[in-house]
Amino acid sequence: MCLTMSLALVLLSVPAAGKPGDGPRYIKPPSSVLRPVDRTFDGVIDVHVDATDVQRRIFSVRQRIPIGKDGRMTLLYPRWEAASHGPSLSVTDLAGLAVEAAGRPLPWRRDPYEPHAFHVDVPPGTSVIEVRFQMVAGDTLLSPDVVSVPWQRLILYPAGWYARNIGVTPTLTLPSAMRAFTTLKVERSESATIRFARTTLDTLLGSKPN
Repeated sequence: MCLTMSLALVLLSVPAAGKPGDGPRYIKPPSSVLRPVDRTFDGVIDVHVDATDVQRRIFSVRQRIPIGKDGRMTLLYPRWEAASHGPSLSVTDLAGLAVEAAGRPLPWRRDPYEPHAFHVDVPPGTSVIEVRFQMVAGDTLLSPDVVSVPWQRLILYPAGWYARNIGVTPTLTLPSAMRAFTTLKVERSESATIRFARTTLDTLLGSKPN
């Protein structure tokens, strides 16, 4: 009887194997990045790409982004390439990010959980911010003989809107003696600089490289 009671106590003290709910659980990290809402972006983003630095293979980007209100703003770097079936872009090629308002530098910081998101502190009274950065390209995109402009990797845009609701006016400067072949509508050309007609960010991101 004592032996039987001892065995029962031992069995009761051993935890059941494979019990549902045991083990580590995934907890989704908190995100402060605004989710897109189906609304029209107030204003048009100007983006200028300089593709003349073919020796160092560097695209230089300048943007003017209208601001609806002051406070913190989040800029996003695209994750998807045209015709890709999943997130395929890396933010590691982006370099030298600088944000200004009226010529004064604005502090920015990368989101701790979303590497493609950059938070900017916008002072009161700001109507437009200016953004500059570079994208380091390979020889298949930028060389003395070939310039292929990957628009998906050359723009930052505000969080909180769908790409189809954001207006964009792209401008491109090519090396001299080069011609552009593109699906974007050309508004006018001045020397080596091409100004495209206003389009949506969705259309720009979906366009094939020049």
